[in-house]
Amino acid sequence: MAIVGIGTPTTALRRLYAHQDDGAVVLREGTSITPYLTSGMRIVVDKQSAPISDQSVMEFGNKPSDGGYLLLSKNELEMLGLTTS
Repeated sequence: MAIVGIGTPTTALRRLYAHQDDGAVVLREGTSITPYLTSGMRIVVDKQSAPISDQSVMEFGNKPSDGGYLLLSKNELEMLGLTTS
């Protein structure tokens, strides 16, 4: 994957290229490319130290804090019929 985002501001269309399983290349165009590599509006999410609604505080975010019980060895993955890819 190559992501190129260097340049001066422009009104030109932005291009996203995707390779399909059959080898075909699909071109998508839009005015902006999101951080998720889709066409869409440019939205920046700023860090907040407190909830912006009545939701409870998120203490850890994306952190396994279950004592390691959700982390599987390669052998355990294979026993479940799963792969890492």
